[in-house]
This record gives sequence, C-alpha cells and structure tokens, in this order.
Amino acid sequence: MKWTEDQQKAIDSRHGNFLVSAGAGSGKTAVLTERIKQIVLKGQKEKEENVPLSEREGAAINEILVLTFSNKAAAEMKSRIRESLFKAFKSGELKEDLSPLVEASDITTFDSYFYSLVRKYHQYLGLSKDVTIVEGNFLSLKAREFLDEIFDDLYAKRDSDFLALISRFAFKDDEEIRENVLSLLLSSSILENPVQFLDSLAIDYFSPGYFEKRKKEWIAYQQKEIDSLIEEANNLGDSECAAFLLSFLTPFSDIQDPDALFKAANTDFLAHSSPYKDGRFRLLKEGDKQNEKFHYLDFEDYAAARAISARIKSLFSSFKGIGSFEDNLALQKKNIPYIKEYAFLAKKLWEKLLSYKKEKNVYDFSDIAFLARKVLEDESIREKIRHSYKYVMVDEYQDTSDLQEAFLRKVSYNNLFAVGDMKQSIYRFRYANPAIFLEKFERYSKGEDGTLITLNVNYRSARNVIEDINGFFEETMSKERGSINYDESQRLLFGNAKTFGQNRSASYETEKILYTPKKGESKEEIEAELIARDIEDKVGRYIVTTKNEKRVADYKDFVILCRSKKCFQTLLKVFGEHKIPFAPSAETDLSGEDTFLLFRRFLRLSLAYGKDEIEEKHSYLSIQRSYLFEKRKDKELIDEVQSGSYKKSAFWKEFGSLLLRLTKMAPSEAVETLLSYYPFYKNLPYIGRLVDNYEKIRTFLASAKVADRLGMSYLEFCSYFLEQEKRKTEEKVSLPPQSENAVRAMSIHVSKGLEFPIVYLASNYPNLFKNIPKETSWNVSKDFGLLLPTFTDKGNVPNLFSRLYVANEKQEALNEEMRILYVGATRAIDKLIYLSPLYDEKETLPVSRHLLEIKVDPDGKLLDASLKDLSSYRDFFFVSRKAFPSFKSLSPKRTPKKETKGREVPLLKTPKLCSIDIKGQELLTNRASKNEMVSLDYAKISYGLKFHKILQNVPFVSLKKPDLSYLGEGKHKVETLLALPFFQERKGYKEFHEYGFFDKEKNLHGSIDLLLVSENECDIIDFKSKEVDDPSYRNQLASYKEYVERVFKRKTRTYLLSIGSSSINELK
Repeated sequence: MKWTEDQQKAIDSRHGNFLVSAGAGSGKTAVLTERIKQIVLKGQKEKEENVPLSEREGAAINEILVLTFSNKAAAEMKSRIRESLFKAFKSGELKEDLSPLVEASDITTFDSYFYSLVRKYHQYLGLSKDVTIVEGNFLSLKAREFLDEIFDDLYAKRDSDFLALISRFAFKDDEEIRENVLSLLLSSSILENPVQFLDSLAIDYFSPGYFEKRKKEWIAYQQKEIDSLIEEANNLGDSECAAFLLSFLTPFSDIQDPDALFKAANTDFLAHSSPYKDGRFRLLKEGDKQNEKFHYLDFEDYAAARAISARIKSLFSSFKGIGSFEDNLALQKKNIPYIKEYAFLAKKLWEKLLSYKKEKNVYDFSDIAFLARKVLEDESIREKIRHSYKYVMVDEYQDTSDLQEAFLRKVSYNNLFAVGDMKQSIYRFRYANPAIFLEKFERYSKGEDGTLITLNVNYRSARNVIEDINGFFEETMSKERGSINYDESQRLLFGNAKTFGQNRSASYETEKILYTPKKGESKEEIEAELIARDIEDKVGRYIVTTKNEKRVADYKDFVILCRSKKCFQTLLKVFGEHKIPFAPSAETDLSGEDTFLLFRRFLRLSLAYGKDEIEEKHSYLSIQRSYLFEKRKDKELIDEVQSGSYKKSAFWKEFGSLLLRLTKMAPSEAVETLLSYYPFYKNLPYIGRLVDNYEKIRTFLASAKVADRLGMSYLEFCSYFLEQEKRKTEEKVSLPPQSENAVRAMSIHVSKGLEFPIVYLASNYPNLFKNIPKETSWNVSKDFGLLLPTFTDKGNVPNLFSRLYVANEKQEALNEEMRILYVGATRAIDKLIYLSPLYDEKETLPVSRHLLEIKVDPDGKLLDASLKDLSSYRDFFFVSRKAFPSFKSLSPKRTPKKETKGREVPLLKTPKLCSIDIKGQELLTNRASKNEMVSLDYAKISYGLKFHKILQNVPFVSLKKPDLSYLGEGKHKVETLLALPFFQERKGYKEFHEYGFFDKEKNLHGSIDLLLVSENECDIIDFKSKEVDDPSYRNQLASYKEYVERVFKRKTRTYLLSIGSSSINELK
C-alpha cells in the first residue's frame, strides 16, 4: 500500500510523544497497525544483529502496550497485526513466524488491562486474586441500602449538622437529598482521587484564586452575550432600526465591571422598546413618549429586529434578580456547612461500599480503573510497568476519561502515540473528556511537549460526499460549535479516485428529502414512510460501492441513523407494511422486549404469590397471554381473574410447588430451573429473532450468577429486578451481528467506526438541553465543585456560579451535538440523504431561549438563516448554503389513522384520574404547598421524615392484615395508627400513596400523602409529626380538595394525621 507523506510520518515516528489527528475514513487503524508491524520488524532485526538494548528503536510485540475502548477494536487490531506479521514471515522479511505471539500481547481495552493489573497486583491492594467484575446496577442498589443505614443512624443520633442539612433542603421528605449524595459519589468516583475531591469541596472552591477565576469568566460571559447581539444588530439592513437597537448595547461593548448588566437591568432604560405586529417598529428616546415615531420595516428586517429586541429584553431581565458579584459570594459562603455535610455523607457511603466490595471481592469497572491507578502509586511497581513497554499507543484518544488519562501519565514516559479525532468525540455520557485531546492538540501544534500529525485524506467516500461534508462543516463547526475550527487542518481530502473517479458524479449527489407536516401528524411516521418509499426506488437500481467494487444496491446497503433509538418501533411498523426486511442496531435495551417482560413478570409473581392479590392477578393474566401457553380468549381469562378461580388452575398450583423449590436455590440455579420448567426455549420460534432472544436469556443467567456471588437469595434477586423497573434502569445486551439482507437502523453513537453505502440521517432530534440542570438546582462538577441552591428572603434564587455552570453545560452539549452530526454524516460511502420538515418563510423556530429565523422558498431552497445559538442538527442543516445542493421535496402518503384497542383490560373499575408524571416539568409556576421559610425543630423533623417514609409503604385500609415485622421499633407506632377507628371504618377503600397531580386549570402541582377513594366519597390525609394550625397550610389542603372533587366527582374531606399524638382530625 502506498502511504501519504503524513501517514508515513506517523508510521516512522519513534522518539517522543505524538498525537495523530485522524479525520473520518483516513485509515488510522491501518497506520497504527503498520507502525506496530514496523516496530516489531525493526526489533527482531536489531535482536538478530545483537544491537545493545539501550540503542534499539524496535521492540518485541510484548514490549508494546496498545489500548482501545472496545473488544471489537482490540480484536480487529490483533487480527490485522497477526496477518501482517505472518505475511512478513512468508515474504522473508522475518526469519521466524511471530504471529502466534500476538494473541498474548497487550493489545487490549482499557478495562481489560486495568483488570489484569488488579489481578496481578492483588496482594499489594490487599485483595483476593479472584476479583469479580459486576454490573454497576447491582452495586448501586446496595449503595441505596447503605445510605438508608447512614441516614437512619444520623436521625437516631440527632446529629446537628445532618439535621441542619435536612432542615434547609428537604421538602416533603429527604429523598432528593439521598439522590444528591448518590450523584455526588458517582461524580467523584470517575475522578483521579475521589476522596481528595470530596475533601476539597469546601476549601478549594472557596479560595480567592477560584473566585477571581469565576469573576473573569462572569465578565466574559456577559461580554459574549452582548457581542452576539451587537453583531446581529449590525447585520440589519435598516440603519435607523439598527442604530436604535445598538443604542442599548454599545455602552456595554467593553465590560470591566462584573456587575455591569445587573446594574443596568435594575433601571428602566429597556422599558421603551416594543415591536408591533403590523410590520412597524416603534423608535423613541428614553422617557420621550410624546415624540415617539413608528418606523416601517420590510418583513425580513422586522422579524430580525423583533427577535433581537426580544433577546435584549430577555438578557437584561435575566440579570435583574441575579445580584451583585459580592452578594453571590456571600450566599455561596453560607452554604459551606451544608457542602461539608454532603461531602461527609458521600465519604461515609464510599467507605461502606468499599468495605462491602472488599468483603465480597466484587467491583464495577470504575472501581477497577481506580484500583489500577492505585497500583501505580507504588514507585517500584510503576517503574517496573513503565520499563516493560517501549511504546504506549492509544486508539480513539478523544474518548479518554480523566481517570484513564491519569493512568496514561503514570505508565508512559515520553513514548505515547495517541490517535483520534476531536470531531468524533461523542461520549460525554460515558465520562469522556474531549478537553484532554484538545489540550494536547493545541500544545503539540505549537511544538510543545510533542508532535502533531494530521491525517485528512478520506479513502471511504465519494467526492460528492466529501465536498458536501466540507462545505457544511466549514460554515457551521467552530470552537463555539464543536470545540474545534473546521479549517484546512480538519478539512477532508478526497482520496479514492480509483473507485469513484476524479470528478463529482450525479449518482453520488447528497440529497435532502423535505416534507411539510400537517398539524398533529407524527414526523417520525412521515419520515419512516418517505424512507421506505425511497429505498423501494433504489433497491435493485442504484449502484453502490463495497470493498471498492460496484454492484446493484440490496437492502443491507441502507442504514438509517437516528439521534436516539425511539424511532425504531415506528420504522419496524412502517417497514413491515412495505414488506421491507429491517434489523435494528446490535445493542438494545431489554426492558421493552417480550422475552424480558415475561421473565420479569415471573419474578414479580414469585414475590407476590400468596401476599399481593392485585399483583397476582396482573401477573397471572400477563403470563397466560404470553407465547408460553396456548392462546385463550381474553374474556375467559378476565373472568377467571375477577372471580378468583385462577387460584384453582393447574398453572397456579404447579407454580406454588415450583416456588417452594426456587426459594431454596441460589439465583442462577433458580433462574435455570424456571426457564427450563416452562417452554421459554421451545416456544421462542413463535416470536422470531431466535438468536437475539437466546442472547437475552443468556443475559438473565449472567445476572443471576452475579447475584450468586453477592450472596443473594432467589427472592432478593427478584427484588433487584423490580427495583430496576422502579428506577427505570436499562438492562442492555449486545446482540450478535445481523447477517440477513435487511435495512439497518441504529443510533449515531452505535454507528461510530462503521461505514455504509447509503446513509439516511433521520430528524428525530432530541431536546438538546433536556438534561441540562436548572440554575436553581443542585449541581456538581470537577470545574465548579458542589453548587447548592441559594436562599434569600425571596426564596430559592439563581446565582451567577450556577448560571456559569449551566451556560458551560449548554455549550458542551451544543459542541457535542455538532460532533455527533459529523460522525453520522461521515458514515456514508456513496450517498448521504437527510430528512427534514419544511418550514415556510413566515415561520420562526424556537432555539434555546432565542429565535432562529429561517426562510425557504416554495421549492425548499434556503434563502436565509441565522447562525446564532443553534440547538439541534435540524438547524445545522438549514443554515448551510453550500452543503447538499441536491434535494427532493416529497409529500408524505397520508392514510387515515386506525383506531387501535390495547390488549390490557383493567381488573378493577377505577375512577378516571387526571394525574400526570410531573418529573422534569419546567413550566409550572405555582406550588400548592407553602413557600414561607420557617425555623424547624431538628428532632421533630427527623422523627417526622423517618415515619413519613415508613407510612408511604403501609396499607392503611387493606382487608388483609399487613405484615409489619420488618419495621422493628417502628412497628408499634404504625399498629397504633392503623387501629384508629377512622381507618377501620374505611376497610376496602382504594388507596393511593404519594398521589402527584397537576391542576391545569389552576396551574398548580402538588402531592397528596394518602388518598382514599370509595364509591361515594374521597378522603385526603396529610401526614405531619404534630398538629398544625397555619392558614397557608389549610389553603394548601383546600386546593387539594378542590382538585380531587373536580376529578373524582365525589364529596371530599381533608384530614391531618398527627404521627406524634397518633390522632387524626378533620380540617374544615
């Protein structure tokens, strides 16, 4: 193979540190493989010539450490090197065959190498050699148990620091504080030294140097916002309107005062600008209403001026309540005691978990990485490992985490060769830190500490694809949108003229499929339909390229790349209607699959059998409807369930006998017995995808074996699965590759490293900032430490530190979204096809908190667009004037919606509830609960919170006497409450615990501790540690009552249950 000059430079590099910035399709794996081969050949030759060890440039295969991020990548590299060395032996370059040595070499993943180090140096770590890696899900559930113990202990001791934290931040219960402790522990565990980070939270993040750094960032943040608006105002065609808007902005063109916008926001100088909807823009001098005049603008300038004006007002109003820099410092410092307590709780939990892991000899992957780095703290071990490798190489270096980078610093010594691409860093959710690559990129480009080599010749794609990608990303990717400028050093060069020819070809033109959705139509369904029709047009007609050979397109040549996997079900349905074979990605979440749901239902029945009749009925019905049993009529099954005769069925009796056996077995044996007793394996052909479903069953067994190791019983293992369901934890499995001739679909993350002849980029873009925390919420990061809510007499108010943090998170999310788009687009070999809704010239798209103005003509051609504050790759595609010159404008095939009936039939008649899940609701403005800040008695609040949590799980009006033996010393108190005549008289009522609701009419949301419902009336019961006589509290319950009466259409009363006095009284 003929190498380019830059590729040869990378292959021949030896002494020093090297960073290879390798664009998509540039042959980085081939270069890395060739470099290893040449080093081994040189080493063997030097050995034969008896060159002194200190003078050798080459190395044996076992003197090279190569680290990757996936088993697949490691296996592929080993295969290539093995083949390369064998060819060298056959050609005579090598006198002996070294290829068998490759398998035992250290060409492996980070995780595997860390694990091997921990096992090798287990004695130094004080561990048994038989260290086992378990899923984080198992250990996270154990962490919650330990945290419960810690909280119970501190409540019992009436610890003043702990109770102060509860008093300050607990609302209703302490669940949010528990979640925060777990989040803090997780955030610290991915760092180089977790305990050191926790200890630094109340010290390093309150130092003068830290505050000075934030002050500069705060000034820069304000300046960036103002400069953006000045640039937009200057671009207006109407000079008089531009001058008017600039009159508000130019006084802030050089901000030096950190309180500049705060001071301005608290004056009325913005009160005199307001656009009108009829195309006129009002211009007037401050305070001069008599001389106001109306200025007529054309539509383009009017829309732009209106958007800029709205942004100016939005920006300044956001500073109104932020306070001065010194005010914010004072508020932050008030939180130091609470930060210390959070750190104490996280360290306490860390210690308990470490002790448990050591006892059971089980660790998750992050633990193993931490322990591997700890091994290198011993100087003698570190030096031994360092000198055992002459070269250290890393593939996909842009995905390195802080912990992995800390390890590399210790194991390498001016011999690191790292290959990657900043533009393909898309794994922040796996703790990848792209700043590590970027920092080296910038230093090495200046010749500091290392050498930068750039590979930018793309050997994968047609010229059209390459040029269109360049045209698009030259306009859109920059340090502000992507973290790196898409300049000459990043631009891809066309390198496969042998296959595609030198010039552009009409066959390979990038396409846009544009459509106009009607109100209420699903864009996912429309796009699935359009893709299906386009595939039908191309299959058997379009010529594609595979392995540099041309042939007619088949179904397997098409891939649909989605931003998330939520579109797979829609694609499956539509492609089924078109009879197009379809295979979704090789990694899937089991929790929504039939096999998984059925298995979990058996586990639920194992826990409910003889204890929970409602769960028994649901489980019986689901299992009997499954593929394990002959199909029966729903009416027949429902009659059995409602009459209770299901308990006389053969299945019920058999399962009861089987359960007695299962409870005496270890989890893995019990799961194997359960799967064998019922025809799970035998009946799998009825639901298809045999290989996939066998792989899922294998995953169940693997999880059960981990439970064996942790000493769980079968019923504890069942509880683990139910806890996963409760917390919506995904149970993922990597499925075998699909070999059938089928259209594939996958998320862009899964597609990384792959290539496909024809790529569709679907527009199922997520809400980019959905997971970005609020400025008033609890936040933690390595850069900002622990940020707690700040309180004044106005309640929980935003602070500038949280605003900087949130702005930084939004920027990073935007940067990664741009890189995700780059990864998706560069998967295409022959053709890239983009789908998007078509917007007319009068439509504006909301982007973040601003407006993006986009105009297209009737044919869908882009007329104009703003590049400011883009938030999704829908916007990225629209703003490109150079990219994707070819497009299709198609009308979706519309068919009437069919009425569908669900299979699930309710077992009991219940009133129609208008409650919704209020998690993540950001637009709610009022809360039915009290807003006043009060001074609380620590002892009483700890007592009340503890029993409040207990009572959430107690059945108050069950006809069957509940088992309360698990409550310990709290049992007597609960029995006293249950014995109250009030509850005895209401036996058999339906009861709802923690009934959350949102009242749309009143724009209120709240949570009712206990709601009892009968045919004629409803009772609202609120739990308190003592009697409360407070008008605002009565107003809160009155709002609950009004909502319940309206929804349930029953007479409703409100009651206060006093835990302290064991009494219940009606509130009138």
